[in-house]
Amino acid sequence: MKITLLKSLLLVGAFLCFGLAQAQEVSGTVSDANGPLPGASVVVKGTTTGTQTDFDGNFTLEVPSSDAVLVISYIGYSTQEVAVNGRSTIDVVLQEDATALEEVVIIGYGQTTVKDATGAVTAVTSEDFNGGVITSRANNNPLFVVDGVPLFGQATDASGDTGNGSSEVGNPLNFLNPNDIESMSILKDASATAIYGSRGANGVVIITTKSGKAASGGVIEWSSNLSVAEPVRQYNLLDAPGFLQAVEDYGGNPNNVNFGANTDWQDVVLRTAASTNHNLAYSRRYNNGNVRATFGYQKQFGVVEKSEFERITGRINAAHKFFDDKLLLNIQASIARVNREQPPLAAGAGFRGDILGAAYSANPTWPSSASFDDGGGLTQPANYLAETQNITNTDRILLNGSAEYLIIPELTAKVNLGYDKSDSKNTSVLSSKLQNFNGIEGRGFGTYNTLNRENK
Repeated sequence: MKITLLKSLLLVGAFLCFGLAQAQEVSGTVSDANGPLPGASVVVKGTTTGTQTDFDGNFTLEVPSSDAVLVISYIGYSTQEVAVNGRSTIDVVLQEDATALEEVVIIGYGQTTVKDATGAVTAVTSEDFNGGVITSRANNNPLFVVDGVPLFGQATDASGDTGNGSSEVGNPLNFLNPNDIESMSILKDASATAIYGSRGANGVVIITTKSGKAASGGVIEWSSNLSVAEPVRQYNLLDAPGFLQAVEDYGGNPNNVNFGANTDWQDVVLRTAASTNHNLAYSRRYNNGNVRATFGYQKQFGVVEKSEFERITGRINAAHKFFDDKLLLNIQASIARVNREQPPLAAGAGFRGDILGAAYSANPTWPSSASFDDGGGLTQPANYLAETQNITNTDRILLNGSAEYLIIPELTAKVNLGYDKSDSKNTSVLSSKLQNFNGIEGRGFGTYNTLNRENK
């Protein structure tokens, strides 16, 4: 009996020793091409045993055996499986996965995945909207939220209407450099109003900007591109001989409307335009924080003469941890200057009411001189272009600060404060030399508008 009991104890001890011999501690770092990734998930495959990387991307995990497999994942990156193979140190570099990132959406009270979202949500990544030169996006007056700060949805520039059709208003996102955007989520149903009230009735666009994730030495990034745009198509209009022949065919006298030129008015008011975009960014990670600073310059010319857009932006995102990493302070600040010139265009102007209508209906025998007047009372496109001007200059500042405190692992308290301010000036002028326009010949007409908005 004693011998049997002793054998049993020896057998149990052998199993325990074998189990202890197989179990081991593994540590390492999870990073991407720019540096460590805090908050990455490290799980032993086939188990619920796992951990997350700390602020510096480091992890330590007890694995049950030397042949265990680690599953490493992070939002927006391809999941990797790494065999331990008896190693005690494992460093992993994750690769970005645009498809995986598209499935992750930011909502008003945090983040989730498309399959887990209870409302209608769409995610858009930086790869989707950073192709080419971008001014802003179409605006159906949703609520825009940048890094947790709701922006006022009204126009942010003082574009005036002097009667020449230039009453276009500015998009609230004109001030934001698309190169600074990490991702956008669009809340499209009742969940938007549940979180943001009536302001979200037309949907909510939640924008997250890029933060510093670079290596400790810091990384400088520079990008530049040039794009060329031209009108998609032009109408097949009559040239001077064809126009004069048509006048004769319909019983008119060609001599009465022949002024000797052969002008293609579409070539006068339209153009092939080159635009440029430059972005400079600096990212750095240090012991308890990270920082990203950017500068952007964009100059965009439209295919219609006297249409151009210039944007100058500066932005800084910074984060720092205090009190044994329990308190996290974040600050995002941006400043922008937008200069915009608009041609005399209006959607409801009719076939002669704006510069395009004037070009389509103009006599091709008119010379392309701003001073030419046929005396017939029709709008002369070259004169219309030369004697009108509409320029808007807008300055905007956006500040956002947050404090997040880890009370216990399952409970975090967060305070978020934001400030949004814009100042805009518009000058719109019709010269006294403008012909055949609402009786202002010899007098001229102009307006000066200002628009100041502040949101806290």
